Amino acid sequence: MKKFIHLFLLALLSACAGAPAMEESLPTPTAEKGILVWVQSTKDVTGLQILLDDYSRQTGEQVSLVSPLDDTQIASALTGEVSPDVLVLDGVEMVRYYTWVGYLKAITGVSTESMLTAPLNQCQIDGTLYCLPWTTNFYTLYWNKVLFEVAGLDPEFPPQTLEQLTEYADQLTRFGLEGQLDQVGFLPDKITSHLWIYTYLQGGFWYSSDLSQLTVNSQSVQDALLWESQFYTKYDSELVRDFQAKKGENPFIDGSVALLIAPAGLIFPEDMNIGAGLIPFPGDALEKTGTFLFGGKMIVTPKTADSQNVKRFLEWMISPEISAQVACIEKDFPANHQGLRDPCFSDRFNVEDFVPMLESTIGYVRLSTPASSELETVLSQVEEQVLSSGTDPGPLLEQIQGQLEVKFQEMMNK
Repeated sequence: MKKFIHLFLLALLSACAGAPAMEESLPTPTAEKGILVWVQSTKDVTGLQILLDDYSRQTGEQVSLVSPLDDTQIASALTGEVSPDVLVLDGVEMVRYYTWVGYLKAITGVSTESMLTAPLNQCQIDGTLYCLPWTTNFYTLYWNKVLFEVAGLDPEFPPQTLEQLTEYADQLTRFGLEGQLDQVGFLPDKITSHLWIYTYLQGGFWYSSDLSQLTVNSQSVQDALLWESQFYTKYDSELVRDFQAKKGENPFIDGSVALLIAPAGLIFPEDMNIGAGLIPFPGDALEKTGTFLFGGKMIVTPKTADSQNVKRFLEWMISPEISAQVACIEKDFPANHQGLRDPCFSDRFNVEDFVPMLESTIGYVRLSTPASSELETVLSQVEEQVLSSGTDPGPLLEQIQGQLEVKFQEMMNK
């Protein structure tokens, strides 16, 4: 039975967005003594190993690092074929699913007082802590202050509600003498799809919060697609597409787009005057305002791991100093406020711009399951159709629900 579960999980991992893609399985090391740490990926294996070696020198306890991991190794860690003491995943997106199927051990006895609330809350599942955010990242709303001034808008006052964002976008949109779009206030799908964010803004998601139901045909998903489509239909979809083709990949950088949703901490040219703030919620849902988290490094302990000797090590990992150093290596944010004082961040950008988002008590995550890859591929096709032609999303979403619901339930029940 264990072999069947291992092979099944391996197939699921291969289908999940963000899973490492490698042609051949890497060897699976073990450690006879000390602490064995597996890290799914890192931008600097050497830098991370140096940090772990420092811990070994300070405590006398050997720490062995394995990174990067392929699908086979992650499956081994989660199913108990070979379990490290500590597993570091890329992002929190799959943690709820791994907990739901019983692959993770609860984390107890570790002080989390210094940690940021929003990312930490994603690790609290039914009142039990199943992960520790080592680093974090999130989406923010950027705005061009110069374009705000030209349009008569207060450059220090970004849109506070979703409705106001739409109004600002209209005021920041400019047409040329021949009717072409010269400047666009806001493009909802610039860089990548943000449908998951807009669905949360409309009050839902395409899974239920406990992952038991597929809800892709919910009113929230329909409303999110319709909200996006207005930025195409009211300016003429063909004109918007022509604008995108003409301006290329970075219209925000060249001052052709005034508002942008993108990862926090982006570095812009020095001559640009850019603001950064929370993504606004609808005016009747401001109590739900929070931070849209993604990526980062998430510390978990596999269910079958013998983690009795790692409490002190986990507290060292999430300490402000170490969290800041790892976040600097990974180009993420530390998962605690004190870590932001590290020069690595203050030398690169104005950290204070992002403090309100980091200190938010509510966090939203693009929850993932083994069904996510296929589902999100189909959703992206629907999104493209709705934005390009103004098609009613309702029948398309009902079709997806009908096609995938049985498969989703079968996959989750396994």
